[in-house]
Order: sequence, then structure tokens, then C-alpha cells
Amino acid sequence: MPDIEPDFSAPGSSAIIQVVSWFLGLGLLITFLALIAVAVTLAFKGFGNQNLQQGASKSVMWLALGVAALGSASGIWQFLVGFDLGIA
Repeated sequence: MPDIEPDFSAPGSSAIIQVVSWFLGLGLLITFLALIAVAVTLAFKGFGNQNLQQGASKSVMWLALGVAALGSASGIWQFLVGFDLGIA
């Protein structure tokens, strides 16, 4: 059985890989920070604001699902093409 290696040498493919990596990383960071903010809001009981607490309790599950989905997509992307943020 021969080893199958993907060929990413098409024109523009490295730019697409880098841009998608940026979007996945930034989206994961933003949703994770929003999940932390919602958890803090719930821990401090909405800082005395009932509407803020109610909104946070409604969005905590959606944010947790978003973090899980983006984390899974980032893991699959890293497995397929490598996670290139262009930093190094």
C-alpha cells in the first residue's frame, strides 16, 4: 500500500490555509472569552442586574456548544493541513 501524501502546492492554497487558521483561532478565542464572561456574570449573580443574569443563563449553553464545535473544527483542521498562524 503506497503512502498517500496531500499536495498543498496549488497557487493560493497556503494563503487560504493561513486565513482559515486565523479565523478558527480567533473564533475559538472570542467564544472562549465570552464563555468566561458569562460564567463570571452567573457567578456574581448578574452584578445585581436580573436581566443580565437571565441573558447570561440563556446563552451559556450556546456558547459552550460554540466552543466545542470550534474546538473540534480546529482539531480537524490541524490534523488535515497543520495549524499555521504565521507567527514563527
